Amino acid sequence: MCRRAILKKHMKHNEYPITLTNFPRFGLKHSTIPEYPSLGPQLKSQFISDETTTQRTRYISTAKNIRARRHRKVQINVPIFRDEKTPWPFHDPSVNYNLHTYPEDDEPRKGAAKPNHIYMDAQPFGSGTCCLQVTLQARNIDEARQLYDRLIPLAPIMLALTAATPIYKGFLADTDARWNTLVGASDDRTEKEIDQKTLSPRFGGNTSYISPNPRLRAQHNDHTMSIPPKIKQKLIAGGMDDLLASHFARILIRDPLILCAEHLNQPDLTTSNLFEMFQGLTWQAVRFKPPPPKNVHNIGWRVEFRSMEVQPTDCENAAFSIFVILLTRAILAFEVDFYMPISLVGENMETAHARDA
Repeated sequence: MCRRAILKKHMKHNEYPITLTNFPRFGLKHSTIPEYPSLGPQLKSQFISDETTTQRTRYISTAKNIRARRHRKVQINVPIFRDEKTPWPFHDPSVNYNLHTYPEDDEPRKGAAKPNHIYMDAQPFGSGTCCLQVTLQARNIDEARQLYDRLIPLAPIMLALTAATPIYKGFLADTDARWNTLVGASDDRTEKEIDQKTLSPRFGGNTSYISPNPRLRAQHNDHTMSIPPKIKQKLIAGGMDDLLASHFARILIRDPLILCAEHLNQPDLTTSNLFEMFQGLTWQAVRFKPPPPKNVHNIGWRVEFRSMEVQPTDCENAAFSIFVILLTRAILAFEVDFYMPISLVGENMETAHARDA
C-alpha cells in the first residue's frame, strides 16, 4: 500500500497504478513518457532505449555479459496469434532490417527474427516482466528439500492458472505466459552449447529433485543436462550428499555473469556473496535457498516458488500467494508427493504457455 501511495503522488488524476506482467506496447515508439531513442550503446536494441534499464551495475552488467558470452544479442521470438486479418506468413513490421549502427544489426537479416513470430532483441523484454513469487521458510533443511521437490511439478500448473501475458510490442501472441520470454532474454549459451545440449538455459525449469525421499526414483531425475563430475566430487568431499551435490554442481558449472575482483583476490568466506554470484543468477521455477553463513537475523532454509504471473489487482495477488502457502501446509501435513520424471515437468512448462492452458 505504501508503494501505491508513492506511485499515486507522481501520477495524474486520471492515472491509477495496476500490476501487469508487461506493458503491452513496450518496445514500440511513443510507449514511454518521456521518450528516448533506441540503439543505445548498452543494450544495442532497435526497439528499446538504454534508459529503460536501471543504471545499477548489476543489471547493466548482466545484460552486457549475457550478450558478450553468447557472442550475439538475445533472440526472443513469441508466436503471433493468427486471426482472419493477420498477414501470413507474418513478418514483424516493427523490425528494421536496414540498420547498420552496430555489427549486431545484421542478426535480423540472418534469421534472428523468425517468420510468424514477434521478435525482441534485449534482456529487458524478459527481466522487465513482473511475476508473483512466494518465499517459504522451512523448519530445517530436510523440510526445505521436501518442499522444493513437491512444488516442482506444481510450477507449470500455477503458471497456466495465472497466465497473464498475451501481448508483446502491441501484437497479440499465440501464448498466454511470459516464461519463455524470460528464458530467451537470459540465455547466455553459445550456439555450440545449444546444439550440443551441454547446458540448459540459465532461466528455465528445474533440473533435478533433491530430497532423500524413499519415493524418489532414479528415473524421476532424468534431465539431460550433464553433471560436472569434478565439481560434484568436491561438493561431496565437503559434506553434501549425492542429490544436493548434483543440484549445486549444475549451478556452479556456469560462468558467473557478474564477478567482482575482491571475490577472487580476497574472498570473504564468512559471507555467501561469491556463492550468490552463481546461485542468484540461475533462475529456476523453484529455488532452494540456504541460509547465509553470518546468520545474525536467524534466516532459515527457504524455498522460492517463482512461476506465477502477477495479477492486475492486490486481491488476486494476495489470493494466489495465500493459496500457495496453504497448499504447502497441506502437502507437508498429508505428506503428499507429486513425483514424475522431471523431463515431463519441462514439457508441462511448455504446455502451460498455450492459450487457455
